[in-house]
Amino acid sequence: PAEYLFCAYPLVLFSRERRQNILLLLFNLTVTALLGGAVAGLVYLAVDAVVPAGFSTPVAAWPFWLQVVACVVLADFGIYVSHRLMHTPLLWRFHEVHHSAEEMNWMVAYRFHPVDLTITGIFTSVPLLVVGLPLEAIAAAKAVHGVQAMLSHANVSWGFGPLRRIVVDPRFHHWHHANERDAYDRNFSALLVVWDWLFGTLYVSERPRAAVFGAGDMARRGFFHLLV
Repeated sequence: PAEYLFCAYPLVLFSRERRQNILLLLFNLTVTALLGGAVAGLVYLAVDAVVPAGFSTPVAAWPFWLQVVACVVLADFGIYVSHRLMHTPLLWRFHEVHHSAEEMNWMVAYRFHPVDLTITGIFTSVPLLVVGLPLEAIAAAKAVHGVQAMLSHANVSWGFGPLRRIVVDPRFHHWHHANERDAYDRNFSALLVVWDWLFGTLYVSERPRAAVFGAGDMARRGFFHLLV
């Protein structure tokens, strides 16, 4: 509803790209989720077998809210690391599916190749399991990042005001998707801006928002061609 009331760019209700987003969402909720769930189960068993007994005891004693905060921060750093890896030549072809979006809206948060999602899932889950954070706290953190993903891609004209220096808002992340040379490989953070600031990938423009999005002609290709 916010996109209808406060759109920053022309609102496109029906398009080939929107249909692609829906198909990718459905595919990832079914096929990718089933395969990813099986892999996650194996990883969970492997971590449980490898990590020494008692290693996670201190973390297990934390109050639940602190465990959730730890999960959110650690997972956010994992997203930043995996996101930068996805921009390397070896993995870019998978991540290019996400960047092929020429229309910025909340549904772009689901426009991902299964390989991209799998790699991100590894970086955002395995470290949390290793340190002994409970599955309930990990699930809560995943929910926080899921809502944030929709917000940061949304076609809205407003930002987070003074909080924009701490938390990623739509304007910040839209620049990451901008098809402009100065903005390439910048603003990788998903929730906390601090990672881009610490590792020198922060991009701040004098203009309030980007004008052109997309990568090549991939948005005009078919759904199955995107997967291939």
